[in-house]
Amino acid sequence: MYEFDLKDDIEEMDESNLRSTLSDFMSKAEENSSEFSELEEQIDELESDIELATTYFSEMASEYVRLDAEMIADRFEFEEIIEMASEAETDEKEETESKFEDKPEKAPVDDSQKSDFSDDARADLKKMGFLE
Repeated sequence: MYEFDLKDDIEEMDESNLRSTLSDFMSKAEENSSEFSELEEQIDELESDIELATTYFSEMASEYVRLDAEMIADRFEFEEIIEMASEAETDEKEETESKFEDKPEKAPVDDSQKSDFSDDARADLKKMGFLE
C-alpha cells in the first residue's frame, strides 16, 4: 500500500504542480484500491479454510467431549477446538496401547523363598505381640 505524502504546501503550488499531484494521487489511490481488493480475496479464502479446519477439528473433538460438532464450532474459539481435538487424539492413542506394556515382568519366586518370607513375617508378628 502506498501512503501519499505532500511535501509542499498546497497553497504555494502552481496549477501544473496541483494537477500532477492530483493525477499522482489518483493513480496511487487506484493501485491501493486494487491491492486492497486482492487482500480481501485472500482473506475470504483464508476464512473459508479456517471454517473447514474448524469443522474438521470440531467433529474430532465431538467424539471426545460428547457434544455436537456444530455446538463446539459455535461456542469455542479455534485454538480451544484444536486443543480438544489433540486431547482426543492423545486419549485414542493411549487407549490403543496396552496399560501393561510399561510394567516389568516379575521373576518367578521359588517355594523356598516363599517359606523364608513367611517364617520371617511370622517371627516379626510374634515380636510385636500379634501372634502367639
